[in-house]
Amino acid sequence: MPETQLNTDVALGVAIPSRNARGRIARLGPVIDAVLANHLYPPVIERLMAEALVLTALLGSLLKERGGQITVQAQTESGIIDLLVCDYHSGELRGYIRHDPARLADAGPNPSLFALFGSVIAATIWLLIKFLRAFRTPPAGPKRRRDPSVNLNPHHLKRAGQ
Repeated sequence: MPETQLNTDVALGVAIPSRNARGRIARLGPVIDAVLANHLYPPVIERLMAEALVLTALLGSLLKERGGQITVQAQTESGIIDLLVCDYHSGELRGYIRHDPARLADAGPNPSLFALFGSVIAATIWLLIKFLRAFRTPPAGPKRRRDPSVNLNPHHLKRAGQ
């Protein structure tokens, strides 16, 4: 049987044509280990940071521009965690969580997301691209015809999902 090599620190696109389904899958190892090694987080916070880094890597892998950047940020006022920030820039990941260690110890070994973040979360995803297409000079020559937009209704969605 041939030996299969599993790559780590990759995000790949997947497709199931018979189901009209597409998605992305990420396998991160050394990158997450390196980010977590820079901070001495408790296991609950490490797990949350790892999940946030995977989400950020998946979103960042969708960028078309090589120098693109995505920042995922969540802030709270009443939670154990008051700031979570993950950043993807040109294929590199970094992250940080600011939390209250005393309140985390009082919450027990497996606190809920509600306990970690409190009742109000402000989440932001920032998308920065090196060169915005809107500011590029259009090429000289005849104008291109724009593709017409397609209005979907439930009838179209039902047929596509069969």
